[in-house]
Amino acid sequence: MTGTPGTGKTSFCQLLNQSLSFTYLPIAKIINEHQLFQGWNTEFEVYEFDEDKLLDHVNANYKVAEGGLLFDFQNP
Repeated sequence: MTGTPGTGKTSFCQLLNQSLSFTYLPIAKIINEHQLFQGWNTEFEVYEFDEDKLLDHVNANYKVAEGGLLFDFQNP
């Protein structure tokens, strides 16, 4: 899902998650809590997340028996 900041993407994902019984993953929070960064972008003054580290973390920590994974991501 994409959209302008403040339009309710996260709220919609959470409601969708309740309806579908998916596992909701707040990706920015996971990246920050587990420091899944590859470096600092000096131009934009933000951390750049490491996609390989993120996928390794998700695969190791989230097993889905039913439904699926619902990724909610806004760059940290």
